[in-house]
Amino acid sequence: MGIRHMKRFIIGVVVSIMLLSIPMVSDAQKSFYCGATPVPCSSAPSQGLTLSNSQTTGAVTTAVVVTLAALTGARAHVYSIEGRCNTAAATSDMTIADGGTTIWTSGPLAVTAAAPQFRREWPAGLTGTTNTAMTITLAACTAGTGTLIVQADRY
Repeated sequence: MGIRHMKRFIIGVVVSIMLLSIPMVSDAQKSFYCGATPVPCSSAPSQGLTLSNSQTTGAVTTAVVVTLAALTGARAHVYSIEGRCNTAAATSDMTIADGGTTIWTSGPLAVTAAAPQFRREWPAGLTGTTNTAMTITLAACTAGTGTLIVQADRY
C-alpha cells in the first residue's frame, strides 16, 4: 500500500470515527439530549426580563395583595404562589384575578399556619391577558398576619 493510499485510509478511519461519535436522535428525543445537538434548549423553564418576584407580609387580619401592573404589549405570568397565616389555627384562601376577572382560586380555608405552607405552581405560568394587570390576593387570615410569596414576570 502506497503512502497516498495510506493517507486516504487514515482519513477515512478518522472521518468514520467522528461520524460514529455524533449522537443520532429523532426530533421527539431532542428534549432528552438538550445541548447535545445544535438545537437550542427551548423547553427549559425560565422567567422573562421583567421580574415580579416578591414576599409580602400584611397587617393583622388584613388581606395581602400583590399587583402585577399592566405592561404595554405584555402579559403577566405567575409561576408559583405561596401563602401562610402566621398565627396558629388561622386560615385563609387565595385568588388570582386577570383585570377584574377571577381566573384561579385556592378554595376556602386552603391556607393555614401549619407546615408546609400552601403552595401552587404552574410550570408554564398562569398567563394573563395582554395589557392587563393581574392581582394575587391572600384574603385576611382569621387571626394574625398573612404572608404571600409570588414568583412572576411580565413579557
